[in-house]
Amino acid sequence: MRTAVSSVLAVAATLAAAVFANGCSAEAGCKPGNEKIDGECRLLCTKQAECPSDYSCTTGAGKSFCTKNEAGVSTAKGEFGTACNATLKAIEGHPDCAAGFQCFGTSPTDADAYCTKYLCVGDSDCPGGFYCATVNSAPNVATYLRSWRGKTEGAITTVCKKRSDFCSPCESDVDCATRGYGGAPLRCVAGAGGTKFCTNECSSDASCDRDSACKDAAGVKVCQPNAGACKGDGSLCSRCSSDAECKDGGFCLEQEYTKEKFCTAAPTGGACATGACGAPPAGAPWAIGCAKATNGLTPTDQCLGLRPFDSEGNDYLGCWAKSAGGQ
Repeated sequence: MRTAVSSVLAVAATLAAAVFANGCSAEAGCKPGNEKIDGECRLLCTKQAECPSDYSCTTGAGKSFCTKNEAGVSTAKGEFGTACNATLKAIEGHPDCAAGFQCFGTSPTDADAYCTKYLCVGDSDCPGGFYCATVNSAPNVATYLRSWRGKTEGAITTVCKKRSDFCSPCESDVDCATRGYGGAPLRCVAGAGGTKFCTNECSSDASCDRDSACKDAAGVKVCQPNAGACKGDGSLCSRCSSDAECKDGGFCLEQEYTKEKFCTAAPTGGACATGACGAPPAGAPWAIGCAKATNGLTPTDQCLGLRPFDSEGNDYLGCWAKSAGGQ
């Protein structure tokens, strides 16, 4: 009797050992929730949160599945994506972030600030739902003042940034994160030239940022940039995300109220003067002005886009974004 029991236990142990860490069983194929892809059992996923902290949800062979991150790339507590308190005004050594991680946000009151890593080289340095973005080093959680390329030391940097902003680059829906707290997942759609970007579904323009509009894309209504592309050629009024995307002498300006980001341009001769900024392209929805003074947010001696604010001839800074009055 003891011999029979021992034999049964030995068989059970052998079967248990036949279940591999990658979700495969020598007897039954893949575990539930896994599927064999490229010869290996992979855990299927529909969003990043369904993968372990050191894995990312990626798409390949027509399926979305979890793949192992590069060493040290994890979404565990205190690491990529953990919320951090921006009001502490600490980038390095933040108590909410693990050692080696920094607190990233766009101001000292940014409620969506999170732990991440600066100075990334490529997307593989970041987990799923993030990308290696080129950004202005300031404003940030420590200061409201912005950095200026060519005027501020270390004005441009890189950071693993969530794909939660409109126009974040992507390859599939699983790459895109949610917008803000409890927001709906973003969609990955193809824009001008086939370049894909993250955006949200919409029912009207009111569901979109002011520099975008609700349009049909492959049978789904999503917000699309009024400029026609998420990233322009760096000339005046091109969409941008940092000074690095604007031509020499220009800056990526964020409009204070509409939050539109567009490139400024250096006037001919380097200073504001009649005709120094040229004329807008035919059909452009903006006029051109030139800033002679600065408040810390607007650069001095820079050509800028102007949009009509009201019927009384008042203008506001902007190129593609409508004002609250719809102008």
